Amino acid sequence: MGLLITGTPGCGKTIFSKKLSRFLKAKLVDINDVINKNKIYRMSGKKEKIVDLKKLSKILEGILAKEKNVVIESHLLCEMRLPCEKIIVLRCNPLVLKKRLEKRGYALWKVKENVLAEMLDYCIVRAEENYPKKKVLQVDFTKPLSPNSVLKRGKNDEIDWMPLFDRLGKGLKGFAD
Repeated sequence: MGLLITGTPGCGKTIFSKKLSRFLKAKLVDINDVINKNKIYRMSGKKEKIVDLKKLSKILEGILAKEKNVVIESHLLCEMRLPCEKIIVLRCNPLVLKKRLEKRGYALWKVKENVLAEMLDYCIVRAEENYPKKKVLQVDFTKPLSPNSVLKRGKNDEIDWMPLFDRLGKGLKGFAD
């Protein structure tokens, strides 16, 4: 079984993926290890890694072909199309996400970028563009859920963060600029 876990940074992917892989007795693939080991990135002016998605996709296709029971987690998974049983898109209330990213010490521009991506449904839109809709599951993960409760879901959670935009904009200087 190949399960992909994606969502904006800070939504709970890593913790959930670890619990899910233990629950399923599946191998957990750390995308950052794959990227670093294979040196498939370059550094941007902001000292951020720019990953070669074509090379990453090829490597992950190989892992999915070899491993029969695997969980792969990364915000990048919505950007490619991989053979999988399901891609789970974890979502998080932007007000909560903002606090989590600030607590991690993210720069203001990076907090804004990721919160805006969450508000605009970036990961779910990209996942639905790259994967058959029947394979995509959107889950509100603002309050973490057990792997079993997520896997039992038969339909996507209805999520609309736009009503929070005004409240959020006041909390991020120049957010709406």
